[in-house]
Amino acid sequence: MDHLPLPILYHRRQWYLQGRRNGLYCSVLFDKERFSVAVVLLLGYDDVVRISSYAPEGFIPLDNSAIIYPPTEARFNANTFRVSMDLNVRVEPLLLQQALESVLVRLPYFKVSLHEGFFWYFLSPSDAPVKLFPEQPFPCGRLNRKETNGYLFKVCYTDHRIALEFFHVLTDGTGGLMFLKLLVQRYLELAGEPSIEFPDGLELSESPSAGEFSDPFQGWYDPDVPSSPAGKGAYHLRSKTALTEHVQVISGRLSANAVKELAHAYHATVTEFLAALLIDSFQKIQRQNVPRRKKRKPIMLSVPVNLRKVFGESTMRNFTLFVTVGIEPALGEFSFQEIVDIVHHQLKLKVDSKALVSQMKRNVGGERNCFMRFAPNFLKRPLFKLLSDSLGDNLYSSVISNLGMVRVSDQLSRRIERCDFYLSPGKLNKLSCAVACCGDELIINFTSFLEHDTSVERLFFTSLVQQGLHVQIQTNRTDCGRIAEKERS
Repeated sequence: MDHLPLPILYHRRQWYLQGRRNGLYCSVLFDKERFSVAVVLLLGYDDVVRISSYAPEGFIPLDNSAIIYPPTEARFNANTFRVSMDLNVRVEPLLLQQALESVLVRLPYFKVSLHEGFFWYFLSPSDAPVKLFPEQPFPCGRLNRKETNGYLFKVCYTDHRIALEFFHVLTDGTGGLMFLKLLVQRYLELAGEPSIEFPDGLELSESPSAGEFSDPFQGWYDPDVPSSPAGKGAYHLRSKTALTEHVQVISGRLSANAVKELAHAYHATVTEFLAALLIDSFQKIQRQNVPRRKKRKPIMLSVPVNLRKVFGESTMRNFTLFVTVGIEPALGEFSFQEIVDIVHHQLKLKVDSKALVSQMKRNVGGERNCFMRFAPNFLKRPLFKLLSDSLGDNLYSSVISNLGMVRVSDQLSRRIERCDFYLSPGKLNKLSCAVACCGDELIINFTSFLEHDTSVERLFFTSLVQQGLHVQIQTNRTDCGRIAEKERS
């Protein structure tokens, strides 16, 4: 008998959920005010353990990618990211507030708050006021949900910038960018600009679709596929001094066309070329810090893959997997062309629907494991931290995420000057790299918890300059004396 949706019945203060399969029943009782599971009765009901919901009503389960973030969120593990656009018109807070409230009517699945149930974290709709925040010098900090009235995002602004910061529980970079596009579009309309839309954005006048709030991981889960194996421990940067809580940024601004031409000269895409450049920078640092070759560890990068492009989904929730690419320095020194070739072939093999479904099997299968289903949250929290380290952070040296080309119409291009993407670093992987492109501007943002060590960024951008590219550097680092901007050519 096919899987049947669970009806959600409201009675007094509690939600009763019931389902049936093969003549066996499952009932789950949730306390609406306490946001927790009160009673669970299972009689062989195997498949329905978490509620499949396509609209923000009552209990909303986290998507498979999001369940790791709440229990692992910590002082040096914020699990946040940021997208922003710089405009050549002044940003008025009152108009921006109106635009935000209007956009959230179109995106109701972002008007939610996070709660800890007895078994799982979950989302719940919220009607709390949404606030704006003046820009601060350090992006991608730990999201203070008391300040945001429980919301899992915050809108920041300056005189000419609109920025969105997200707790990764809510969405990924693609979903965050779609939110930002609608917000910028609506703001410009309220500011008196002619009605203009992003070529690949959502329609503000349309109602949200069921697919926008789906969890495609569950639909693509195949129990008969073998799980993808875990990798080996990777090399990590070490800090001789204490880490800073303020995220340090070094940003490089380049010509997108020039970078693309250089990448093509190596028979690589922009993502492959930049990933190889970052791996080469780590190779040089490890060679200096670890003289004995046989003691050198693999240098691996985690590369997020937007699964919407692979599987044709339209969800606004997380639908991203991470693949690792890299080299084994213990085998010897790799030339840059060798690294490019390795990254190119590794991505070809791993960004494949069959390989990705295998990775989904491992992730979703772990969520459906009998122990994980019914273990209380206080037992899951340390276990998720262990899994996050052993199957995540330990396996790569850094993250590089390319948001890709942000397509804008000719009318919008006259108003949008720049688009940025930032990732929060972590305690183990202290450095992250995020890339975004708009028009002919490619922006590479390094974020770090290392207060004084900028060796990776220096090697990375120096390599680009040595290959003939013009790079404009910006930073928020206080050891530069001020927010500085300088050019290197």
